[in-house]
Order: sequence, then structure tokens, then C-alpha cells
Amino acid sequence: MTRSFSICALICILAAPLAVHAQSWEGTGGPLGGLGYDVRIDPDDKQTMYLTDNFAGVLKSIDGGQTWVKKNTGIDVNSGPTGDEVNIFSLTIDQNNPSTLWAGSNSSSGAFGIFKSTNGGESWGRKVNGISADHTDFEDTSLVFRGFSIDPVDSNII
Repeated sequence: MTRSFSICALICILAAPLAVHAQSWEGTGGPLGGLGYDVRIDPDDKQTMYLTDNFAGVLKSIDGGQTWVKKNTGIDVNSGPTGDEVNIFSLTIDQNNPSTLWAGSNSSSGAFGIFKSTNGGESWGRKVNGISADHTDFEDTSLVFRGFSIDPVDSNII
């Protein structure tokens, strides 16, 4: 009896930390959209989060995901039947300066690009220098930016 009690106590002690971390997901309503791709959390402020979506573009939360706001000013790759879809497939936060963000789109709307924000997503500028591909016929070209890496020492190297 003592041996089986000891084994049971040991299992309970070892399993206790797992039970503390085993929590279920809680729905917060989330941002409107359709196909989410990247979720990024600001390394300096864990309440600030970004989400990319194939239809809604870049969304930002400053309250840990409780509420979301579209942040697409300057991103001009609208598509879809009504022209209000903003196709953003990736987002990366510059680890050297978390207010600098990079977002990537596709070419299906007749435009493509990498977009950079230096103010936490409040506004964006298109960056196409150095991208080499034949973009004269977008029907045949499908250029999609699905990820970025930023040099950990030099933020000018993407």
C-alpha cells in the first residue's frame, strides 16, 4: 500500500506542472478576415500583436488580442470582386527596432510588393527595389512574399 501510494503521489507531483499549463483556448471574437497567415507579438510589449490576413491585410491589437484594428494605410494591393480585399501573406517585426515591420503581398491583383512600416503599422511604404522577375504579365506571374528574415545585426539586410 505504501509503495502504490508513493508512486501515485510521485505521478501527481510530476503531472501538476502540466495541468497548470494545460489551458483551453478562449475565443475573443478576433479580427474579421478569412485566411490568417502570421501572428506576431511585439518583443517589447506583449500586449501588442499583429495578424496578417489574405482578405483584411494587417490587423493590430494593443490589448493582447481582445480587439483588432486594420492597419493598411499605404498598402495598395487591393483585389477581389469589390476591390476591398488586402492580400497580405506575411509580417515580420524587426528585432532591432520593433516599431519597424515588414509585410508581403502577392501579385494576383496586378500589383505586388513588400511593404515597410517604421511606426508600428500606422502607415506603410512599398519597397520593390531589387526584386527581379518579369511582371509585365500578371496573369502568368504569381509572386507571393510569404516570409522575411532580418539580419540580427544589420536591419538594412532583409
